[in-house]
Amino acid sequence: MKLDSAPGDMTAKGGGLQLYFAPDDSAVPFSQSRYYYTSPYGRSETVQLKACYYQTTSAITAGTANATATFTLTCK
Repeated sequence: MKLDSAPGDMTAKGGGLQLYFAPDDSAVPFSQSRYYYTSPYGRSETVQLKACYYQTTSAITAGTANATATFTLTCK
């Protein structure tokens, strides 16, 4: 995932962010559907995601390294 822009061109360069589904440590695919879990009790559940920074170029420049993701949950 691309890093958000920071004021004054203070965004870090050479990195990005990857989301993972924590229970099986699998990368979250973007722009496609994926089944993750069915609650056996039909109650509230916690979506267990984690984020990791990763290097995209040979050099990284220090700066702000935030990212924003929008996702849709479908409950049946």
